[in-house]
Amino acid sequence: MVFLQKNVYDYFMKKKFIFLLTILIIFCSPNKIRAIDSGNIVINEIAWMGNKNSANNEWIELKSNINYDIDLSGWKIKSVDGKLNISLKGFIIANGFYLMERTDDNSVPQIPADLIYTGALSNTGQYLQLYDNLNNLIDSVNFLQKWPAGDNTNKQTMEKTANSWQTSANAGGTPKAENSTGVLILENQKSQIINPNQASINDKKIPIIEKIEPIEVTYPEGIIINEIFPSPQGADDIKEWIELYNTNTVPIDISGWKIQDTQGTPTTYTFAKNTIIASNGYLVIKRLDTKIILNNDQDGLKLILPNEKIIDSVEYINAPIGQSYNRLNSEWKWSNIPTEGTKNQVTDLETKKSTTKARILPKDKKTDNTNLPDNSKINNPIFDPNLFSASLSQNGSLTSNPWLLFLIALTITVIFAVIIVIVKLKKLKF
Repeated sequence: MVFLQKNVYDYFMKKKFIFLLTILIIFCSPNKIRAIDSGNIVINEIAWMGNKNSANNEWIELKSNINYDIDLSGWKIKSVDGKLNISLKGFIIANGFYLMERTDDNSVPQIPADLIYTGALSNTGQYLQLYDNLNNLIDSVNFLQKWPAGDNTNKQTMEKTANSWQTSANAGGTPKAENSTGVLILENQKSQIINPNQASINDKKIPIIEKIEPIEVTYPEGIIINEIFPSPQGADDIKEWIELYNTNTVPIDISGWKIQDTQGTPTTYTFAKNTIIASNGYLVIKRLDTKIILNNDQDGLKLILPNEKIIDSVEYINAPIGQSYNRLNSEWKWSNIPTEGTKNQVTDLETKKSTTKARILPKDKKTDNTNLPDNSKINNPIFDPNLFSASLSQNGSLTSNPWLLFLIALTITVIFAVIIVIVKLKKLKF
């Protein structure tokens, strides 16, 4: 009996030890369990021009803004055009740097690389994205058509500042070190580049270049409005949705993009930070989230970039109840098979369009099915919600005067009550 008690005691002590050891490992491995927020690890410096020895001696530097080491296993740096796909490994130390050199360890002499990668940076610009091991977008550099900084002639790198980018004051940049103060930008009347050896402030040589005009940020193409569902069966405020589609073969970040309706007082929905559409993927947004009311009679949508440029739009009239509006190449068609988040399906069946005449309505009078009965719950042909909707829409005075509707309903109720009383009285007499 004593032997059995001892075995039971040893068993539970081992279980307790394993449990405590697990807790200890978790708490001693913060880099494994802590989520990395956007901006904690950043793309900090890019030598897109190479160095004086070779234009192929390119490198990219990451910087950590957090006070503990991070395991970068499973992290990736990708270019939107698909020409660069770097799988990271190893650690970036607390508040430290992580150096990636192209092809070999000769891109930065005398400083060992943390990673050797293959693939080239374009001298005309690149759109780079940094993802963690959970495929969360942590940072991006969106200069698809032109780099905003860096000097190909003097091989000065592009360095990140608090709010923008600068050309390094040093040829070859500052790999695995804090960025320089940058070149001093002065505007002169002749807009000439002054020789750095001819300029000095307080007897200190300062590189001076002409004023750099701001670079317009470019945004990827291929994000389209793909399907909309403006007039579902039942309550529109719950069942309406809008679908976007990413035609690209890489994920696209649409943070800060906007979608807006066109009729009445426009409602604008701005996509939140880190909103990413997967490659050849769909993004469905609900009316409950966007607050965009799609008018059943006539309405439209615009997809707008952060620079206010409209990149896609769609218009429609007389939305058929229960049917979605689908993009098919350059055309739009109604379908009685809504395909929320999947490939569009358009049937050859004739669509039953609303009988209401299209008109532009103010926002507070937009037509939808929110207050109508759900057709799926009514089997009585005497009360057809579609006919009810059409009759109300044809008589604007009814929908705009709720007291009139109330009086009509009250009158009908009283008439039915009188009829019932008369029938009962007749039965009593017989």
